[in-house]
This record gives sequence, structure tokens and C-alpha cells, in this order.
Amino acid sequence: LAHGPRDIGARLRRLGGRVRREGDMSCFTQPMQWQVRYLISGLSKKNYKSSVSELHSLINTTGSRVFFLRALIDETQLQDAKHGGVGGREQLKLQLLQNELRERENSETDFAVCLLATLEESRRDAGLQEDFLSHFCKVGKISLKAQLALALATLKSANETTRREGAKFFKAKLKEYASAGRGSPLPESLLHDLLITLRMPEFDEVLEEKDRESHFKQLIDMHPTVDWSTGVLAGVASQQRKLAKLETHHRVADVDLVGRGISLADLLRDLCRGSSGADAAKEAARHAMAMFGAVG
Repeated sequence: LAHGPRDIGARLRRLGGRVRREGDMSCFTQPMQWQVRYLISGLSKKNYKSSVSELHSLINTTGSRVFFLRALIDETQLQDAKHGGVGGREQLKLQLLQNELRERENSETDFAVCLLATLEESRRDAGLQEDFLSHFCKVGKISLKAQLALALATLKSANETTRREGAKFFKAKLKEYASAGRGSPLPESLLHDLLITLRMPEFDEVLEEKDRESHFKQLIDMHPTVDWSTGVLAGVASQQRKLAKLETHHRVADVDLVGRGISLADLLRDLCRGSSGADAAKEAARHAMAMFGAVG
């Protein structure tokens, strides 16, 4: 099932608590934490396979994959990797981090939300800067679709710095995706979350209205094979088409609604169907009423 932007905030709070609990050793005994960090810091070409095997055995036994990712991030010299200055042991740590990120991205539905909670905890609640997020994604070889999901998660972070810097990251990733063309379709759940986010009034400060409208249309145009009549995306494209017919008019009196086959009831139904949750549906209805002006 798709999760709306408000659901992302709830998941972040839940996973943030999980990261902190594992970080304070309540889910992972101190000797095992030492062992994990020792194995990561002592990686070499000679012991790489055996050390990674032992690490995975420890993680599978304790179920503490969050701590493992946190330890990998802490132990890897990310700043050196930015300048291509890693080699030897540091290169092996980076390789292990990249492999772990790729495996989780392919297997975990909450990958982006969990990654954000882990990154914020590793920065000691100082918040995440846009350049750090961009650099980490580049060094970690994180796919663009996962970066878009991560960007969405930053917008609902409890940390003000992460939200502010995440807005810049969000805009950059939307632009990057738009330039990639139609060859990179997004999962329908992620596409749904992006479209709903671009329609939510609280993100007015993230993107100007004209930019949000442009990105909304681009995302729809870049998915020509998507069935917009069913599933989580039902009503979203219909909403865009109908609103596009009204974009040059400010009042309902200026538009021949009957001639165009559009009714306020139809528009309200499509808007609410494409909204996630009661609050989002209520906001969508308010937006539709505003588009039609004073009715009756």
C-alpha cells in the first residue's frame, strides 16, 4: 500500500525511536557492539570475506541491522571518499557500505525512512545538510528513485535543519529525475507520494506554485504506461487534466463547465479519491472549492 506524506512523518518518529534504542545498546549488547565495530575497522583484503560473513552472522542473530548500518556509516571516511582519496582498508569499508545500502534498497519497503533516521542519529541530531545528503547518496551509489524517497522523508523530519535543507535536496532530485527522461519509471507508491506532496499546501514554501505544477505534469507525462484509472493513482491524473482546463480562469463564471463536461461534484470526487487520509481529502476539497470560487 502507498503511504502519504503524513504517514512518512509517523514512520520517521517510530524508526527514529528504534535507531536511538539500538544506539543506546538496549537491543544490542556492548560486547557485540565492540565486535561489530572491531570487524569493520579491521577489514583487509585477506580477511574481507570471513569478516563480512561473521558480521552478517552477528546481525542475523541479534536482528540489529539498524545498528550495523549506523556503525558502517560512523566507521567509513565519507569526506575522504568525496575527493577520491580512499584506498586500502577505507575502500573496503566503503565497498561494504555500498553493498549493504544496495541490498536494503532492494529488499526493504521502508529503506528511505530508516536510512534518514539512521543518518540523523549519526549526525547527533544536528540535522542533515543538502551537500551531505547529496554526497552520501553519490558515495553510497544510491539509486535516483531511492534518493527521491529519501528527499520526501526529509520534508517530514522532526529536525528543522533537515527539513529546510531537505527542501533543497527535494527540488534538486525532482529536477534530476525530470532530466532523466521516460526511461526511469517510478514505483506507483512513490509516484503517488510525490504527486500528493506537490499538491499539499504546506509545501508551498518548498516550491513555488508554478514549479510544483510543472513537476506534477512532468511526472504524469513521464509515466505514459501507467493505468491511472485504478489503484493508488486513481483520480490523480484526472484531477490534473480538469484543473488544467481551468488554469486560465479565476472564477467559475468564467468557464463553460457544462460545455466542458466538468462538474464541481466530479472534481471533488477525483481530488478526494487521489488524496491519502481524511485530512488530505478535506484539504483537497477545500482546494477545489477555492478553484471554483463562490458557488451558489
